[in-house]
Amino acid sequence: MKNAQIIEVDFSASPKTAKETLSRAKVKGWVSIAFWGLRIYIVVMVTLVIYGFLRGAL
Repeated sequence: MKNAQIIEVDFSASPKTAKETLSRAKVKGWVSIAFWGLRIYIVVMVTLVIYGFLRGAL
């Protein structure tokens, strides 16, 4: 690699320090509905998997 270059990155001027915390984004509208739908879907799927294991064990 004759044309390889070394790039130095200076992270000392980052905008957030370790002491500063990031704030949560407000979830609104259809995104909130989608997340609730995903939560319900996960609960239903876990319930079906548990039911399947219990039913198969009998």
